[in-house]
Amino acid sequence: PGQVLPVAATIKNVGQYPECCIPIDMMIGQGIVGDTIFTEDMSAGVPPPGWTDEHKNYMYYYGGSASYSTYSGGTSPEAYLPYYYALPDYVMYSYALDTTAYPGLKLHFKSYINHYSGSGLYALVAGYSHDGETWVESWHEEPGGSGQYEVECDAAGGSDTTYIGFWVKGDPFYFNYWYVDDVYIQAVTLEEEYSDSMCQGPDLQPGETRQFEFNDWTPQALLDEETCTNDYLIGAEIMMEGDKNPGNDVKSGKFTLDFWHDAAVTVTSPAEGRDVEEWLGFDDGTAVNSLGLTSGGTFEYAIRLTPDELAGYAGYSIQSVKRHHDWTTPFTMSGNVKIYAQGTSTSPGDLITTQPFDAYEAEWHEIPLDEFVPISGDEDIWVSIEVTHAAGQYPAAMDASNNYPTKGDWITLGSGWNEVSIYGFYTDWLIRAGVVGCFNKPIKVYIQPGTQNIEGLATNLGTFPELDLTCYAEIYEHITNCTYGTLVYEDNITDIDLDIPLGGTESLNFKDYNFADEGPYFLFFSMPDENDDITKNNDIRWGVGVDDTPPITECSINPSTPDGENGWYVNDVEITFDAWDPEIGCGYPGSGVKQIYYKVEGGTTQTIYGDHGTFIVDTDKDNLPIEFWAIDNVGNSETHHTITIDMDQTVPVIDMTYEWAVSIPGEGKWWMFFNVTATDATSGMDRVEYYLNDVLQDTVTGPGPDYSWKFLYSGGLHITIKAIGYDKAGNMKFDEIIDPESINVNVQQNQGGKIMQIIQRSFS
Repeated sequence: PGQVLPVAATIKNVGQYPECCIPIDMMIGQGIVGDTIFTEDMSAGVPPPGWTDEHKNYMYYYGGSASYSTYSGGTSPEAYLPYYYALPDYVMYSYALDTTAYPGLKLHFKSYINHYSGSGLYALVAGYSHDGETWVESWHEEPGGSGQYEVECDAAGGSDTTYIGFWVKGDPFYFNYWYVDDVYIQAVTLEEEYSDSMCQGPDLQPGETRQFEFNDWTPQALLDEETCTNDYLIGAEIMMEGDKNPGNDVKSGKFTLDFWHDAAVTVTSPAEGRDVEEWLGFDDGTAVNSLGLTSGGTFEYAIRLTPDELAGYAGYSIQSVKRHHDWTTPFTMSGNVKIYAQGTSTSPGDLITTQPFDAYEAEWHEIPLDEFVPISGDEDIWVSIEVTHAAGQYPAAMDASNNYPTKGDWITLGSGWNEVSIYGFYTDWLIRAGVVGCFNKPIKVYIQPGTQNIEGLATNLGTFPELDLTCYAEIYEHITNCTYGTLVYEDNITDIDLDIPLGGTESLNFKDYNFADEGPYFLFFSMPDENDDITKNNDIRWGVGVDDTPPITECSINPSTPDGENGWYVNDVEITFDAWDPEIGCGYPGSGVKQIYYKVEGGTTQTIYGDHGTFIVDTDKDNLPIEFWAIDNVGNSETHHTITIDMDQTVPVIDMTYEWAVSIPGEGKWWMFFNVTATDATSGMDRVEYYLNDVLQDTVTGPGPDYSWKFLYSGGLHITIKAIGYDKAGNMKFDEIIDPESINVNVQQNQGGKIMQIIQRSFS
């Protein structure tokens, strides 16, 4: 942004002797596009005379000449690169141009790309170099289809050796052909706006570097308070007698400044605040590696959230961002979260907000945003992390695999965005966006009834001072008049001077207001500024919902009726809670359910976040109490409810014994007496059923614990006596006796009801 800027230059003595009193001239001004200083129409062959081709026939030509075609839009012939010679890291470039007198250059060429199919995975690049080794991108295209281009891009001059080159990056698997023609360069000269001079001294020793600070530069557009975007050139030059290499005595660069008016107002009280409801990202949660620049420096890495991820969050906002710092090694670093609007599928659009952060631990950390980013749901949002680090530090944590190409792995080193896979890393970044729901547009904040501070913040977001502003505040209640509302409050603050551009603020403290009644209110701030270029943020409508009604919770039980006997449950029961918050009037909903609480048999209180949840009951108890209640987002709590259920999942304890009685004289029969002792700790006993060879003989009811039965036995048969005990819930346990007469005794001589030992018993 346009502002007063410091100006500095650095000199290094690369000679053999100390140097003293070298004059340094610094100049800044707008670039003026002038004469064409270089042309190449490919008519003399490819590569053209004097050009260098780092791979034979890299820019291929048929029969020793250029391709006789006009795909790029020029005249025949034209340069031509087919897929079978499209090898990365090889450059075809021009002979050296002396651009010392021109601090800036405009590179033009015509181009046609024939792309096969699929996503790009590669880039076609044009750019420049001052040494023939280190290349700077001026134009970068990642084809998604075929197309013809008229290219104009910037290049830096100010050097006695400037080369123009064309090359391929990445894996050109989907590439067919590239045609280039009519290359030319225009000189960009300086219309001087600033100049300053210094003289270096004392002696600058061989190999020594020294920085010199000039007077600050105030752009003329800043003084004129003129809204504009200007391209500037900067040049530094030294003059030293006897210099054997004057080609490195001039340095130039290019930059752009924007100038605009923008005074904004925001509400700070009553304030909006919600916990993050969902984290959106593409990583699997585990850092397995991290990336940084070999020599350190600054770069950005980002995830691209598309409507696939955002459609379900239309009307929500991004409140927070979190990232994983490094992988295993902590180090101190500062950075910025940058969130961009939709651009193209391969590069972000306008910058929406920037949030600085500091990091140390090699772990996840959260960065809350001062400015929430609204989600439309139908456009991309790029969430980027800008880092500056030293050599040996690796700030960008990554997971194990690239499961989301074109979304989870973007990076820029300062000259265009690429997927990090072009550098051999197939991964997703550990970056996530935290989203929160707007309560109900246009309600921004919910409160309980009571007096609230009415406060705001005036901010200068532009590049010029904004002085003598007035902010007006009004409140309308929409309870008695739902459509138009009723004005209930007015106030204003005058003499607001935002004399510090680019972030200067002034607090706005209006008189308080008592939001006494439940219902919707709307607070309006208006801060007119006749110079403002961005007026949407001068007027704020801030909905305030006053909620004085607690939520309501319903409870359902599955199964809905007891699955045992006598009103008892004998299996696990699922309890489901559904809660809602009644509306506050005029069709506006309440603040919403924040949490549902419950506890079983007076135990620890458990929490369900949100308005719906389930849990399982598996506790044996007569009249087991379950208490539950909900609270809303402003703290209203409903009356506690209690339900009870009878649950018994435990089978009874049962034991059966028997004895022989005196035989019946003359008939060869005797009585067998059986007794079952059965107990149940929860629901209690209900009955015992006796079976002879699996045929029901008798049912003995009652609470027990003793249940008796007898039958007249003639002997000589294989019999099984089974007793099944049931508790009141229907749980059962059995005991059985098999062939009780098989013991080797003379039962007819058994007198006095002698107790016989059990031969064989079987239990359930």
